Amino acid sequence: MTAWRSVELHVEPPFNYRLSLEATPPLPPLKASGGLLQRCLILEGVAVPVRLRFEGGIEDPRADLLTPSWVGEYLVEEALRRAMWMTCAELRLEEAYRAADSNPRLARLVEELRGLKPWLAPEPWEGLASSVVFQQVSLRAAYAMLSSLVQRLGTSIEVEGEVFKAFPTPL
Repeated sequence: MTAWRSVELHVEPPFNYRLSLEATPPLPPLKASGGLLQRCLILEGVAVPVRLRFEGGIEDPRADLLTPSWVGEYLVEEALRRAMWMTCAELRLEEAYRAADSNPRLARLVEELRGLKPWLAPEPWEGLASSVVFQQVSLRAAYAMLSSLVQRLGTSIEVEGEVFKAFPTPL
């Protein structure tokens, strides 16, 4: 059985994990599974499976990055840096909320969407490829195309029978 190391990932409140999943489903290879987000990251040429666990409330979010215990400290730190980027963990929404309060329509949206944050690609190449695909076709087709790309060309690593996929790297 693989031992998983847990490292705290500081998330700026507010953060609404469930709303973020519903409003902006994660793009392949990031997937939600059993209350976790998981994927493989390619770090210094090494395939590193990662899991992200979110707990707490909208105003007191808590998150952990989980990596197999065999992953070295340097790669764990790099995985943490990318996980913070992917989850917009450092994004502060309060200033935007204060600005929106003066407009009744925006104030209502702020209340309904409080803590909503997008998921970002951990690498520029992945973000660029996803952006191009989403500009050209419907959302459903784009998800299918990205899933196919990840399945066919992405690096994968298996841990305890579970497959973690990475976005393909450029040649």
